[in-house]
Formats: sequence, C-alpha cells, structure tokens
Amino acid sequence: MKWKVLLLLFVCFTSSNCAKNIQPTTVVAHYASYDPKDVLGKPTSGILDFAPGGGRLVSFNVYNRYNSLVDSYGDQFQPPLKKDDGIIRNEKGWVIDRAHYVQYLQMVQWQRNGRPPKKKSLIKRIIGYNKPQPSPTPCSIG
Repeated sequence: MKWKVLLLLFVCFTSSNCAKNIQPTTVVAHYASYDPKDVLGKPTSGILDFAPGGGRLVSFNVYNRYNSLVDSYGDQFQPPLKKDDGIIRNEKGWVIDRAHYVQYLQMVQWQRNGRPPKKKSLIKRIIGYNKPQPSPTPCSIG
C-alpha cells in the first residue's frame, strides 16, 4: 500500500507543472529616470555630457549623490574628499572634473558592493574630520 501512494505522488509531481524549475522574471527598464526640469527647462538624467579635460556635466541628482557618497566614503581617500570637491556649477548643470569623477565611480561601486563606510570617532564628528592642511612654505632657490 505504501509503495502505491509513493508511486501515485511521484507520477503526480513529475507529470504536472509542480516539478518544473521556477524562473524569476527579468526586470527591464522601460524608460530612463529623469530629474526635474533643469535650468534650461528640459528634462535631464544622470551624466549629461562630456566636459573639457575629461570631466562630466552631471545633473542635480548626481551632484547630491556625489556629496552623500563623500559623507560616507570620503575619508577613505588620501587626501580625504570634502563636499563639492572638484565640482563647479555652470549654466547647464554641475561639472565634475576627471579625477573626482573616477573617485565618484569608485564610491558608487563600493556602495553597490555593500562596503560599509568607516565609522568616525565622536571627536572627529564633533570637530570635523578634515583638518586644514598647512600652507606650503616658500622655498628659496639659491
């Protein structure tokens, strides 16, 4: 009797759709995400254009994301990054220079990989963790 029940269950599971592998559906973006209208009144999204010297013209959301990533990961670079480092505002948006754009991409990858930001000590959080750098002393060439 036992083997009949097992045979019946085996036939039911193998002949029905229960035994098939379940494949998750692939999510496909149907449209680009747009920031609100820019200064010129047209919709924008992310990296807008190349800037001279290898930099990038970026939208407001990229500018905000850069500053938020600097808060989290800026102290992991030498010298430590500060908000708005390497970013200039112009009539079309924000221009981020080449070196800071590469650092931005690295911070984005760290965030995507789930790398935790380093914890700052209480004293560094209170007085600020970016110490002012001493000004270089002029040297005389003899």
